[in-house]
Amino acid sequence: MFGPSNPGVSYAKYLEGLSAHSAPLFLCHFYNIYISHIAGGQVIARQVSEKLLEGRELGFYTWEGDVQELLKGVREKLNKLGEHWTRDDKNKCLKETTKSFRYLGQTVRLIILEPK
Repeated sequence: MFGPSNPGVSYAKYLEGLSAHSAPLFLCHFYNIYISHIAGGQVIARQVSEKLLEGRELGFYTWEGDVQELLKGVREKLNKLGEHWTRDDKNKCLKETTKSFRYLGQTVRLIILEPK
């Protein structure tokens, strides 16, 4: 039986902490996760389908509507929110992107590289 992985548990705890004290930093992670799942989700879905699901597809990686329009809509909404952030919050958000990619990279490596 599979349980949560250490990188997944660590990331979830980190996000819980951010959500409690910094909306801009939390939203930075949300945006990166959202973009990753839409833009890179097809690659992940294909790997999971082939390696774990005997070719069955995941509904998680299908969207209603045009993918580019979905991305544009989220980007526009977050940019509207960001208009009200201080310069310091914006700078912290840019730096937080590195952490977001590190956590996402650890999760993707578990899916794609770990032997099953």
